[in-house]
Amino acid sequence: MNHNITVIVPVYNAEKYVARCIESILYQTYEDLQIILVDDDSTDASGKICDRYAKLDTRIEVYHIEHGGSVRARKQGLHFAKGEYVGFVDADDYVDKNMYESLLNKMLDSGADLVHTGFWREQDEVTEPFFEFQDGSYDIDSIEKKRQFLIDYVLKVRKGKFISYSLWSKLFKRKLIHKCFEMLPDEQQYGEDTICLCLCILESRRIVLSRQAYYHYVEYKNSISHLGNLRQWEEELKLIYCLINVLQQYDKSFYETIREEINYFSKNKILQIIELQNGILIPRFYLRDTTFLFNKRIVIYGAGRVGLDYYTQLCKYKHINLVAWIDSNWKKCDIDCANVEGTDQLSNYIFDFILIAVLEKRVAEEIKMSLLKAGQPDE
Repeated sequence: MNHNITVIVPVYNAEKYVARCIESILYQTYEDLQIILVDDDSTDASGKICDRYAKLDTRIEVYHIEHGGSVRARKQGLHFAKGEYVGFVDADDYVDKNMYESLLNKMLDSGADLVHTGFWREQDEVTEPFFEFQDGSYDIDSIEKKRQFLIDYVLKVRKGKFISYSLWSKLFKRKLIHKCFEMLPDEQQYGEDTICLCLCILESRRIVLSRQAYYHYVEYKNSISHLGNLRQWEEELKLIYCLINVLQQYDKSFYETIREEINYFSKNKILQIIELQNGILIPRFYLRDTTFLFNKRIVIYGAGRVGLDYYTQLCKYKHINLVAWIDSNWKKCDIDCANVEGTDQLSNYIFDFILIAVLEKRVAEEIKMSLLKAGQPDE
């Protein structure tokens, strides 16, 4: 039998959830599946549950291996994969019944190397959709296009333009994921999907993003994403080192072209740990040269993350006079350190400069044009 899609499930001590996971794959509307369950030497009943399902459905194959972690388990699954396309499901999650039929249709219609979708995030009985991107098909058939896609969707995380690193939110061409996963060290158990995604982007010629959500990611308090403080530091630092090492081995000259963005990504990861562990926000955006603002009256336009960071920086200078802080969505601003007003209040102030503090250049240009139309001088 020719299996068009192989679904790989690494299983380790998931006896409470693995049956739900397996059944959600078994009852897919697309039935031509090879389902590979890799029992990573579970110490509970997970392995027996897998064996029981294998007796009920010939599409299921079970492999019991010595405990080596999720990377090694997925590599084992890829070794036996026969499908032209490959998907992954974690043993404590589950999928909607039309997931693989829908993803396969997107693959066939577009000729993509991988399709990425949104997903449902379930935590403490709260379920919410997660997608920070727009639908689209992206041809990345040149080094520069691959570099830009990596920067836009992976390395420089921003609202509305970010794809989850997760393997399970995607369908891959088998040859692509097999090649990329083999480049991962077996011991890289934390953040391996981030490294794999970067490699897949470099090896792909076309990627499709779909905001439809089929996968249910269930977060538990004891998951690896809830590590202790010291362990979190260790794992993040190892991830950064491994990412740099793998990309250098893949193409050293390409790594040099994206080195600055890797540095930005790495710094962001470290800052996120500090913020989460200390309950604070650390400024990420700042003006390198503030001398042109000395002895000037300044209005900050924008009360998002960039505006907040600029305010934090500039309010420390006694030679800079911040006369107002405005935002078009000022009613939604929840900032304790200063008063944010609506743009209609601008006429109440005397000022020398309006500092537009937003992340996207396009948005900044739109704000500038609206200010010019309202009669503000260009200078």
